[in-house]
This record gives sequence, structure tokens and C-alpha cells, in this order.
Amino acid sequence: MTGAPLFSTLTALALADSLHLLAIAAAVYLLGTEQPFRRTATFVAGLIGTHFAGGVLLVVGWGFVPITPPRWWSVIEWGVIAAILVLAIVRWRRGGARFRPPASLTLPTTFGLGVVVSLADLAFDLPYHLAAARIAASVPTMGEQVVWLAWFNLVYALPLLIAMGAYAVLALRRPAPPAPTPP
Repeated sequence: MTGAPLFSTLTALALADSLHLLAIAAAVYLLGTEQPFRRTATFVAGLIGTHFAGGVLLVVGWGFVPITPPRWWSVIEWGVIAAILVLAIVRWRRGGARFRPPASLTLPTTFGLGVVVSLADLAFDLPYHLAAARIAASVPTMGEQVVWLAWFNLVYALPLLIAMGAYAVLALRRPAPPAPTPP
């Protein structure tokens, strides 16, 4: 399977995999913090970099990773997503202009958060395992395999990139706050 069939298979798998609700919720939260683009881009870099590195390991034969997640893992992911949504709604209803992240949410911490979120999902990421198996079986050279993995990860990142783009459009439309008047 090469060319168009591989392209369509990998694109479909990547679109299914891109609905990583925990990563999307974290990105939406980070877009509400101070330095929204810097923090969100740092998080996405950690997430996608780890996801891509995991794909390389899968393609070259890291076959001991379990494919099916335990049932309790999805309960934890949905619980975290629900908590983030509840906190966001409560904050929005109170009229808060910006989320206030913990002081320890530095850029390296934000990058680490992306790495941890990706690692937590990688072992149980069935679409990615299927994509890696398809790539390994049908693409002969490592260089070409890396290109297909890059395509998969670009499609996988689309919801996060779309969220950042939507935020940018909305931020451009938002009127600038009035300048403070001197005393």
C-alpha cells in the first residue's frame, strides 16, 4: 500500500487520533492564560514532538507496547476534561477576563505537560499503532517512513492548530483595553 491508499488511510487514522480531548482541553485552557500563544505553542511542541518520537519507535519495531488501554484510563481522561470544562464555565460566568495559571506554569513546565500528556496516551493510541504498522509494512526506507509520520502528526495536530488560529482571529477582533490614565 503506497501512494493514494496510504495517504487516505493515514489521514483518516490521524483525524480519528486528533480528537485527543485531554490535549485539546489543555490547549484551550492555555489559550486563556497570560502569554497564550507562547504557552500553547510550547505545549503543542512537547505533545507533537513526543508523539512523533513515539511513532519513530513504533515504526522501527517497538512492538511490546500494549494496544488496548485499561478501562480506568478513559475514566481519568474524561474526569480531567470535565473538571477543566466546569472550571472554565464557572470562571466565564463570574466574568473573569483571564485564567490565572499556577506560578509554576513556566514554559519548561508547559513543555513537560505536553510530553506527559502525549506519553500517557501513546501506549494506548490504537490509531497511531495502526498507522505505524501500515507505514512499516508498506514504506521501504526510514526517510520515507519519517515523511509519512510527519504527515500523520501534522493532521493529528490540526485541532490544536485550529484552536490557536481561532483564538488569533478572535484576539484581533477584540478591542484593545483603554490605556490607564496617569494620576
